[in-house]
Amino acid sequence: LGGDTSICPDTFAVCQAAPFVSYLWSNAATTSSIVANSAGDYIVTVTDGNGCTWADTLTVTMNSDCIWPGDANHDGLANNADILDIAYALNSTGPQRLNASSAWYGQVCNDWSQAFPSSLNFKQADCDGNGAVENLDTLVVIQNYGLTHNKGAGTATGPNLRLVPLEPIYYVGDTLALAIHLGD
Repeated sequence: LGGDTSICPDTFAVCQAAPFVSYLWSNAATTSSIVANSAGDYIVTVTDGNGCTWADTLTVTMNSDCIWPGDANHDGLANNADILDIAYALNSTGPQRLNASSAWYGQVCNDWSQAFPSSLNFKQADCDGNGAVENLDTLVVIQNYGLTHNKGAGTATGPNLRLVPLEPIYYVGDTLALAIHLGD
């Protein structure tokens, strides 16, 4: 199955076993691969043509400190403010993101040795994932400009959403009417 892996919220990893005659995964799947979209151990038992069996385990962890390409200040929004963080970290280098993409989804990256005064890691400013903060990272901000997420460090951004009943009491068979409250 290869080495253990880490995924971001709303992403997944494909667990692929080597070619054998039969497969049995810990979730009862019998295909050669499965999709792992939550943290945990994924175990496969394989059988070859002679009836010999082997088992392997892949541990998937959830990483809440993911890179959202273009959100260089990790505030949940790709906008002008991200350009300032790119400028601050300009010419810094660190680990490249594995399978880096400029597409708007959470991507795992190891921490760099440098950080902003806010303690945010410089890896956030490497919007294209090539291991260097450079002027080209601003193009990723432009590409994803205005896009938002709330997947940073387990905190939500934006106002609260509440559903409020319009009547104090409802009975079986009644139609439920709710007001939608966004923020205050």
